[in-house]
Amino acid sequence: MSGAARQKFPAKARTINAVLRPIFAAQEGANLSPGVFSELRFDRNLLRPSAAGSPIAVHRHHAWESGGRKFSRLDCAGRVVVYFGELDGTLGIMYGPYQNLAAMDGVVYADNERFAVYDEATSLWAIEHTALKCPVLVARAPD
Repeated sequence: MSGAARQKFPAKARTINAVLRPIFAAQEGANLSPGVFSELRFDRNLLRPSAAGSPIAVHRHHAWESGGRKFSRLDCAGRVVVYFGELDGTLGIMYGPYQNLAAMDGVVYADNERFAVYDEATSLWAIEHTALKCPVLVARAPD
């Protein structure tokens, strides 16, 4: 290819927006990948793609439920940061980046370490090794 025929694209044109790809591990049958998202919100016992988005899944009876099926765990590989959040969309402290995020049996794991536990009685996420509690955890791919 000649120099005249080559095109140089600005760095922004080559940049791929970072996304999260959650995968639900099935208790029976195939796993489920509901799509790619810019963020995942653990909104009490619901998993949403955004503050106003319809739930992707609900956590009840120690399992994730989506599309009429039950899943034992949620995995999200790739770099991710986690924010404390409020119901009004306000974001607080950011933690990470981590290399992976998982959720199983009411516990969110970051890099295979317990990060937060959901308390059904209070509808709050309790952050491990702190006194912090919040109704929403927001996971995003770091910039």
